[in-house]
Amino acid sequence: MAHISMTVLENNHIRVLPWPAMSPDLSLIEHLWDELGRRIRNSQNTPETLAQLRTALFGEWNNIPQDFIRRLIDSMRRRCQAVINARGGHTRHRHKRIDRRVRTVWVRDWIGRRSQFGFYAQLLDELRCEDTVSFKNFLRVDPTMFQEIVNRLTPRLQKKDTWYRKALPVGLKVAITLRYLATGDSYHSLMYLFRVPHNTISNLVVQVCEAIISEYAEDVINTHLRKKLNG
Repeated sequence: MAHISMTVLENNHIRVLPWPAMSPDLSLIEHLWDELGRRIRNSQNTPETLAQLRTALFGEWNNIPQDFIRRLIDSMRRRCQAVINARGGHTRHRHKRIDRRVRTVWVRDWIGRRSQFGFYAQLLDELRCEDTVSFKNFLRVDPTMFQEIVNRLTPRLQKKDTWYRKALPVGLKVAITLRYLATGDSYHSLMYLFRVPHNTISNLVVQVCEAIISEYAEDVINTHLRKKLNG
């Protein structure tokens, strides 16, 4: 196939760039290309122009059995593994180590019991109902203001549940962010208090702050203008 293609390209004065030597042949299309070349070489009429080559390729492509293509697809995993093994197999084992490390973070039992024993689901609810002074002392806003913030930010922050985990409630995100802004607690300290991973907290604090700025920017500007006008 390569010889036929080169002949056609040279006859049409098309420049061909060299392919790097020793390149790993892991592309499925390369093997299909070889099969097409064999079929065209065995045909009665050898293409002499680009148009004839194109017509021959399309014709032989339609005649390739689907079982042959399926076998090539199934062989790709074996070919990739052979390349990895030839390089020492380090990539495969490194991926396994990374996967194990990630999974150990996802299955921490005490974080999974957030809804039963987390601060937001337990004590904060009690403070909201029984001790609004302590609620405000903890988050620096009273329960009414807290709920208003949650309601206004919900369209910006609400995420959908996935098949492997439930989305964090917007109220929880707001509570964590307000506590962080009020005290400057470390993400690790907030992790143990709210039972939310510290890397998740580092992301949601930024998201909530951006949502607050976007949602309340106009209110702040209008209030400032009114004070200017009334002053």
